[in-house]
Amino acid sequence: MSDSIFCKFRCIDRNLLDSLVRGYIYFASPEQLNDPFDSQIDIVKSLELAIDRSKGKSKEKLKKLHAGQQQLNALNEKLSKSGIFSCSHNKDSRSLREPLLWSHYADRHKGVCLVYNIPEQYILEEAMAAVPMDYKSNPLINFFLTWSKSSKKLTPREFMDELARKYLSIKDKCWSYEDEYRLIRENPGEFRIEKSFLKFVCYGLNTPNKDRNLIESVLENSGYKIELYEMERTRNDFGIKERKI
Repeated sequence: MSDSIFCKFRCIDRNLLDSLVRGYIYFASPEQLNDPFDSQIDIVKSLELAIDRSKGKSKEKLKKLHAGQQQLNALNEKLSKSGIFSCSHNKDSRSLREPLLWSHYADRHKGVCLVYNIPEQYILEEAMAAVPMDYKSNPLINFFLTWSKSSKKLTPREFMDELARKYLSIKDKCWSYEDEYRLIRENPGEFRIEKSFLKFVCYGLNTPNKDRNLIESVLENSGYKIELYEMERTRNDFGIKERKI
């Protein structure tokens, strides 16, 4: 991971205010995510579909893996209890300039985007995984097909780790506009982080003044030292860009 900038789009509500006051980010369980397929795919079923689409030695390799489906089911169960912090991740302002992110996750441009800089070393020390999302039509089926043709030697533990990582970092290609990057923990729930990790807050095109005043009061009274930005229209028909306040 070359950079640690995470953009989290939020509605302005009680949960946001509480997270700012107490200094935490929230890791959702897979069943709380807005995509019912996200981290909720049947691993064994995907393996069976991969078997149907393979032949020869690859097919036999996959059938041997299928014989140990009890372990795969156990992995499915374990991953269903994971904690996921979904965000966008990039070094420039591309995410801030994506209107759909504001529409879908920041109350139709009436919310905010919280921009964090979480050190890579901190992520490692806290036993998190940081992964970019892979947007394809059948990424788990293709994972098995690719593995079946590979000469790369993996121990059973290494294979299960790769499978788990793939499972938690795939979405259908229709979600690619999110440019999502996620932090993953073993369990869902609140996770305290240093308030200094929050670098700036950006208001949407339509964030009401009363909500801006509320956010600024909370930030000031909760010990944050950050910069404030707001989105504005560009001179194009549909473009937006951020501006420091």
